[in-house]
Parts: sequence; structure tokens; C-alpha cells
Amino acid sequence: MQGVSLGVFQEIYLTPLWKQGLIAEADGGYVVGPQWELIRPYQEALQKAREANLTIEALAHQEPWLVREELSLG
Repeated sequence: MQGVSLGVFQEIYLTPLWKQGLIAEADGGYVVGPQWELIRPYQEALQKAREANLTIEALAHQEPWLVREELSLG
């Protein structure tokens, strides 16, 4: 990533993933963390939706685990 130091990259991108257990430190680098398996089905469904140019609303009609909720901000 051009223009971003290693320390900034770690702080902004890697540390939040590490705190969530999505990545883990290993041999001076990072590997897939223990929590990744919990979100994998959701990530795969969202990737398929992106490839098919589906909106979140259209995906909600196809996936039973995805529920649309609206919040009133007024």
C-alpha cells in the first residue's frame, strides 16, 4: 500500500482483525484466526451476491439468515 507505513497499516487494518480473532500471529506474519470459520458462510454468501450484482435487499430474499431491519433516526 503506497504512502502508508507498516505501523499505520498494522494499527488500522491488522490490529482490529487480530482483536476479533479473524487473524492470528504466526512465524512473524499472520494466518487465518480461529473466529474465521464462524463468519465464512456469511462472507461466501456476500461474495456470491457481489458477483451476481445483488443488493442486500435481493440477497435477503434468497438467504434465510439475513433479515432486513430499519431504524428510525427521527
